[in-house]
Amino acid sequence: MLSPMQADLDRPQADARETPRRRLALGVCLAAFALTCIGATIAAELPGAGARLVGGAPVMRLPQAWKYHPGDDLTWAQPGFDDSDWITAKTTFGRGASHPPGWNGIGWFRMRLSVDETASTRPIGVWMFQSGASELYVDGRLAHGYGTVGTDYKSERVHLQTNVEWGPQTLSLSLSPGPHVLAMRYSNFTAVRRRHLQERGFWLRVGDLASMAAQSRHSARVMSATQVGFTVVGLAFTMVHLALFLFYPRMRQNLYFAAVTGFGAAMTFVDYQHDSAADIETHLALFGAMRALVLLMSCSGLLFTYSIFRQRMPKRFTWYVAASGLTVVPAFVAPAASFTWVNVLLMLGMIESLRVVAVAVVRRQAGAWIVGAGYVTMVATAAYDILLDFGAFTEIGGLSNAYPYGGIALLTSMSAYLARRFAATNNELAALNADLEGRVTERTAELARANEELDTRNDFIRGVFGRYLTDEIVESLLESPEKLQVGGERRTITILMADIRGSTPLTEELPAEDVMRLLNTFLAHMTDVIMEHEGTIDEFIGDAIMVLFGAPVWKEDHADRAVACAIAMQNRMDAVNAENAANGLPSVHMGIGVNTGPVVVGNIGSARRAKYGVVGIDVVLTARIQAHAEAGQILGSDAVTRACASPVDTSGTRQVPLKGVTRPMALHELAAIGAPYDARLHSTHG
Repeated sequence: MLSPMQADLDRPQADARETPRRRLALGVCLAAFALTCIGATIAAELPGAGARLVGGAPVMRLPQAWKYHPGDDLTWAQPGFDDSDWITAKTTFGRGASHPPGWNGIGWFRMRLSVDETASTRPIGVWMFQSGASELYVDGRLAHGYGTVGTDYKSERVHLQTNVEWGPQTLSLSLSPGPHVLAMRYSNFTAVRRRHLQERGFWLRVGDLASMAAQSRHSARVMSATQVGFTVVGLAFTMVHLALFLFYPRMRQNLYFAAVTGFGAAMTFVDYQHDSAADIETHLALFGAMRALVLLMSCSGLLFTYSIFRQRMPKRFTWYVAASGLTVVPAFVAPAASFTWVNVLLMLGMIESLRVVAVAVVRRQAGAWIVGAGYVTMVATAAYDILLDFGAFTEIGGLSNAYPYGGIALLTSMSAYLARRFAATNNELAALNADLEGRVTERTAELARANEELDTRNDFIRGVFGRYLTDEIVESLLESPEKLQVGGERRTITILMADIRGSTPLTEELPAEDVMRLLNTFLAHMTDVIMEHEGTIDEFIGDAIMVLFGAPVWKEDHADRAVACAIAMQNRMDAVNAENAANGLPSVHMGIGVNTGPVVVGNIGSARRAKYGVVGIDVVLTARIQAHAEAGQILGSDAVTRACASPVDTSGTRQVPLKGVTRPMALHELAAIGAPYDARLHSTHG
């Protein structure tokens, strides 16, 4: 039996890496997918090669063990065909010769699939991952296919549909409740004739059609954004340092660095582009271009390193450039055949670069540690990728493509070194041309400017503290002074309102001093809890507190923080009442309302006096929700429970009519929230 958890954790061998490096976005996409998809899953493996499809669980992969027979006969697609004498074989072959017995380039695979009633209530989708050509038959009828299945190399047309990161094409399946037979006609003659690094074979995943289509679109968007991001960063470095070289040609290091970043940006773009290519000719051409570009980037990077830390180029650099130059054409024309040799050259180049930088650091050359830090990061990530390509170990934490991040770190350190060197040169020239009187004058002017800036800063801080009260708002304004302007923005946040129940009789019975002590004890404890959960206290209204989550500082998990904070506040009431008892004061209890919705946040008032606050119907709704909360109770709206990424437990739900709302509103009594907060309400405290 294939449990949902086992199927989710068991990634197919064909996922292993159809390209030299896979995308880090794979982990992000699959994590988001597991939270959102509601499709079908494989719940159990039947005798032979079979599975059962049930509803209500995440999308899962079909088992790789199918009934198999080499050769080609269209009658093998029929559901009534007797395949009892067929052997059970895996549908993924790897890059070597580990084919099923008798494999001659084409074969059939069959699986029995039982569809549960619960799985047939929603349209079913399928992702077909394969390298070669395939046809999927359902109960004897052709459902889908990729490429053209052939009986030899000439009649076959290959289609590469193996890259899950870019978002696979979601196909529909028409499956009624009951037993079905899936038959896959698969050929791959091209893999033998055209050597490449793709896994051979196929595998399928099934689930809810709408969820799978949405996930495919999301994956494609993430990968496109990642590709553009890395490419644009590299091109930005290229343009800046090329301009610096044109303005100051004597500093050739800027030209060498521009070459490094230019080749790196092109390589990154081509690397991501070739991963999405379905045509094998295009795929191999892009892969070859990427391998040639990485050699050019390695040579220019070593040239840059020598130019900043050595007076002359050593002879070994000439040999390295010659070897790389002779390998560029083979790397482009036959990237798979030259794969190992190119990786050896890259490793040698990185080792030599690291050695030169390490010597410079040991000799304490100015700024060497800056480049050294970048090289350590780059070498670590690149070595990780190369060793991963050699199969020395498996992916760590889902990271299969680390070099772009190491490359950005290296480029940043190199750019910082050049900027530091350029600044040092200018400072030296200024020191040689300046006389004592000029330096004194300059120093005096600097002190005057510093005093002026200090006065301006002090006035600004006084203005901030005169207009705002919370630390969060102060920090936000100090970082962005333009936020002082009156105005606001529309933003979806979570609002928490808490109020002491039965406080009016207490204020009438207790002396004013005791009332203030009681309120101050309550507010002090609640403030500590709110600050721990990074909420912003908008205002104290007597014995009531209004707290914002997600404004002014945005928090992606604002709803989760608000629910966790509300639970912690109610649990803290034991400590509040213990302190009240020690001071001879009565116990108090609190009701809390939590709501999520769009509001306008910003500065309310005038240029002379302003207040940071929120405006909107959801502010009013939160107050009315809080009014229905009993002592020790936390009431939350549907909106806040939907906005929480962590699981939320409720102890009850009731429909409550609220003023200004046409229909009764569902209010949930919140009792607990799951990881990473793992908070639970101790008692009602009522």
